Amino acid sequence: MLEKPSAGWSMITIENFHFPLSYLTDVPNDFLDALIVALKYNVSTFVTVDGESEGECDILFNVIDNRVSAIRCVYDYDERVETKFYNTTVLDFAKSFLEDLEKHLDQWRLWLKFEECDDDDYEIPDEKITELRTLVNQ
Repeated sequence: MLEKPSAGWSMITIENFHFPLSYLTDVPNDFLDALIVALKYNVSTFVTVDGESEGECDILFNVIDNRVSAIRCVYDYDERVETKFYNTTVLDFAKSFLEDLEKHLDQWRLWLKFEECDDDDYEIPDEKITELRTLVNQ
């Protein structure tokens, strides 16, 4: 679902939907926060990701129907296009996200630490990862 990050760029793939992720969004922490809230408190949440020239995309975690959706803002046409993922539950998404985050955790910890951005204070707290891992394994 999440490609290995490189120099502040990655790609998210949900079923047949692909969207670039740029360093303008704190991808690891934003997704961790949203997924923890959705699973812990049973509250629908979302993350807005920036794909720079590809526009923005809201990834929705709808706990009411237990589905994930993407609403992409298409800049050239000033419209929003929604894609619903019928085979991806919020829990499935969280499991895949956590697996991909942990698989390339060293690179994700460098998400905002590269020549163009270089945020020396950037971190992904281990407590968040542990909390999400606990929630997906309940």
